[in-house]
Amino acid sequence: MKTKITLITVLIIGFIGMGMAFATEKKTKESAPVAADTTMQSTQIEIKGIVKKTESGISLFDGSKIYLLKGDLVHENMIGNLVKVNGDLQKTENGATIIVEKAMRVN
Repeated sequence: MKTKITLITVLIIGFIGMGMAFATEKKTKESAPVAADTTMQSTQIEIKGIVKKTESGISLFDGSKIYLLKGDLVHENMIGNLVKVNGDLQKTENGATIIVEKAMRVN
């Protein structure tokens, strides 16, 4: 009889321990911060448009879309000019950015 009580006690303590372990694991998974969506599509592009200053920075307007321009070749002296740029187009949920590899003023 004493062996049965000991066995039942050990089993109950084991089940309680397993339940606490699963509860802790579930709590940890639920409280982990969700990573931001970094899904990004990238393609090469050549595009022509007017360079403008926007809240986000220096941008190119092609008549229908606005592309944020990034890179060493992007300067404020481009603002107001018709420019053709070549570079890496990166699309995210926040918009489109061109990493400029080549920029040329168009007459």
